[in-house]
Formats: sequence, structure tokens, C-alpha cells
Amino acid sequence: MMTKKKEVSILNEPTLAKLRDIASRVSKKKGVYEDWELAWAQKQAIYDEKSAKLLKKAKKFIESKDQEDTTEI
Repeated sequence: MMTKKKEVSILNEPTLAKLRDIASRVSKKKGVYEDWELAWAQKQAIYDEKSAKLLKKAKKFIESKDQEDTTEI
């Protein structure tokens, strides 16, 4: 009997759901989203393959090495 492999993410379920919702809206040409949602999703998508694919499809994905470091010291 084959069991479906449980997806493991460092993001919690509500965050993952929010990320995938935003990425889905961004990937649709007429999707409605705020600039802050896109910026947030771009930072989080490096942790979720499905969201990364959706953002790449829309040409809105930013590789982790190209993201601005916003770490406060």
C-alpha cells in the first residue's frame, strides 16, 4: 500500500496557505494583490516549491541570493 508522502515545510500551515493564495493570484494575469503581498510572498516563496513555481510563471520570483537583506542589527 502506497502512502502519500507528507509535505514538510518550515512554514506553518496558515502561513503556507496565505503564501500559496497570494502566489496563485499573482500568477493569474488579472489577479488582484497588493504590492506588500507580492513583496512578502517573494521572500517566503524560497521555502515553498509550489509558490516558487507560481511566481516564476508570472516572472515575479526572486532568487534568495538576489533578495535584499533586511536583517536588523
